[in-house]
Amino acid sequence: VSPTMVHNLASYPVTIGLLAVATFCATFGSSIYLQRVHGWDRTSALLAGSPGALSQIIMLATERKADVPGIAVVQVMRVIILTSAVPILLALIGMAGHGALPSRGPEATPLVLAVLIAVAVGVALLLRLVNFPASWMFGAMLGSSVLHGGGWVEGTLPQWAYLAALVGIG
Repeated sequence: VSPTMVHNLASYPVTIGLLAVATFCATFGSSIYLQRVHGWDRTSALLAGSPGALSQIIMLATERKADVPGIAVVQVMRVIILTSAVPILLALIGMAGHGALPSRGPEATPLVLAVLIAVAVGVALLLRLVNFPASWMFGAMLGSSVLHGGGWVEGTLPQWAYLAALVGIG
């Protein structure tokens, strides 16, 4: 998130609207498919078709006594398709670019990183107080987005932290 991106959001209402409609259709379409074709219960089918972090979906499934193994299989297959099949398909049809990766921008200073950490932890703790699901994840995203989007901080993670985060996510 950057001030420029926040400013340019008004330029993309159709794109953002189409993305919302596509997400809605994919989520509820797959949920209806799992219910009607495979006989899944409503909660399990909705959680299996929901986009998002696997760990969060599994936590919600466990809390709601849903079909955790089935949901995990569907979610893992979705991730495998998105991370392997889509790039291969794009390369096969000539839509994948080649060359160096774009610059991530200048690295944040240690002071900026300290501010980001403090705000992320603070927002996460506030979200935790109101029992917001996945408060640590959303607290960090919300805190960072507001600070970067408001133009109060600037910079990216140092390369070593960026690579460690990518490995951890993978």
